[in-house]
Amino acid sequence: MQQMRFWFVSLLAGLGFCGPVLAMDCPSASFYEGLDNIEITAEPMQPHKDGFGSLQFRSLLMLSSEKERFGGISAIDVFCDDQFVAVTDHGNLLFLDFDEDESGQMSLAPIVRMTPLHDANGTVIARKNGGRKSDAESIDWNGKNLLVGFEQHHRILCFDLSKHAANVRGHLVFKDPLGDGVRNDGMEALTRTTSSKIVVGLERNEDGFAPLAIGKTRHDLDFADHQLPLRGHTRTTGFDILPANDNHPQILFSVHRDWDHEVSKKNTIRIARTELLTGPDGAVTLGETVFLAEFHQAAQDKVSTNIEGIAARQLENGDVRLVLVTDNNFSRNGSQATLLLSLDVPADLLVAAPAE
Repeated sequence: MQQMRFWFVSLLAGLGFCGPVLAMDCPSASFYEGLDNIEITAEPMQPHKDGFGSLQFRSLLMLSSEKERFGGISAIDVFCDDQFVAVTDHGNLLFLDFDEDESGQMSLAPIVRMTPLHDANGTVIARKNGGRKSDAESIDWNGKNLLVGFEQHHRILCFDLSKHAANVRGHLVFKDPLGDGVRNDGMEALTRTTSSKIVVGLERNEDGFAPLAIGKTRHDLDFADHQLPLRGHTRTTGFDILPANDNHPQILFSVHRDWDHEVSKKNTIRIARTELLTGPDGAVTLGETVFLAEFHQAAQDKVSTNIEGIAARQLENGDVRLVLVTDNNFSRNGSQATLLLSLDVPADLLVAAPAE
């Protein structure tokens, strides 16, 4: 199912210009030339018996590979019809082919295509600083260019994927001077509105709110301008936006995770939707936030539920399918492993709060 997004972006990105563009169909085989083919397995898992709040379970897969490069998926988006694009915190770009049956059960192709991210000078980002991880934590795809947010040093790079994916270079869109130091509470969530504005969230909980910035250029992004409501000790880890239609406004979906173990020895995951309001001057502000789900474990099997990435697309019946990915940097029988979880938001919850 193709995600029908008509996103435009007008961002100066270093030496390049990102946009405006329309969403595109899946590219030809030449687009993937030069990428590494990584073998994976996708094992269906039983969902946890406690369920997922107001959201309807559709699919849960355990993705694993003997290749260490596959681990640490931190963000995901719908790239084209039946394909995801994802990024790892080690600085690798991944393309995953998927299929779904009528019930929503997902399956993945056994080969993932992968390539390292490069900076504007052509240097492999993951090799900087003595080979330490690149700290890539968030992505947003608009049909031609991919924005990648990096948590440490607070920066966003734009990658032109209009022709090919191998050796693609990222040009600077935004760098926050407050992020010059290496820290683990920087830019963790990233998306774009239908009016081309970037929405960025910090992985911080400041008195029950996450600092959030909305703007078109690097000069417009100020984390003091907006606050996204949180619950408990959670921090924001992922964003995606659903365009408005005749039945609902533009909606920001967000996933939040806590490290403080509100429940002993378990993460707490919360999923929320927030209306995005556009004023007469074009300014975008946050409307009501409604929490849709709270859970501590996705699989019946005791697998870490360290969810960081979220992708949203609207189905023909009006429901919204959320695909969530865990950033699990651990091994299972010597293999890297990741959970891919699909949950549906009923159409009526796009305009109304779930029943308590």
